[in-house]
Amino acid sequence: MRDIEPRIAQVFLPLLSVIADEGARARLLAAAKAFHSDLVSDRGMDREAVVLEVMNGLRSAIPDAPLAVKAIAEGVAERVGEEWDRRVT
Repeated sequence: MRDIEPRIAQVFLPLLSVIADEGARARLLAAAKAFHSDLVSDRGMDREAVVLEVMNGLRSAIPDAPLAVKAIAEGVAERVGEEWDRRVT
């Protein structure tokens, strides 16, 4: 369970501790790992979605202007503020 997010482990560990059947435990552990993978994947997509939304907003504001990387970075930084663990540059 060390390779699973703490919150997911917090939910699944008590369940695993009361299941005697090894097959059921293995299936539940596999479900926890799949849920963890989905969660990590969704988080990764959130970043790309924010960047695309900012780009779409810039394109809508001035349709014929080229999209500048600086403008995109500034728009993303305004939108997410301090939510992300790394600063957008």
